[in-house]
Formats: sequence, structure tokens, C-alpha cells
Amino acid sequence: MDPSTICQAVGRCGFVTCLVGFTGNQMGWLDGNSCAYCISIINGVSLVLVSLSHALAINQIT
Repeated sequence: MDPSTICQAVGRCGFVTCLVGFTGNQMGWLDGNSCAYCISIINGVSLVLVSLSHALAINQIT
């Protein structure tokens, strides 16, 4: 799935402010609750979805 398709899909699910990264294979966006996410396509095959705000919270707990 190509990044623009992913961006459109999450947009329909209520995500906004999609930003394409400098490589064209990374993007981030904010959802309706101001949670930040990042998608990275590695070597065109791997898809990684990370909630940056959740990661920060986990780092604070540990």
C-alpha cells in the first residue's frame, strides 16, 4: 500500500494533518485527540505504526 493511500485511508477514519516525510516513505499525522503517529515503510515492505505520545508515556513509566 502506498503512503498516499494510507494517508487517505486514515483521513477517512478521522485522522487529520497528514504530513509526508522527507524520504517520501515516512509520514506522520495527528488524530482528533492530538495524538501523534508515524508510519514508516522500510524497503517498501515493512509498515510500522507508532503512537508517539504513547511511546513517550511508556518511556516515562519505565
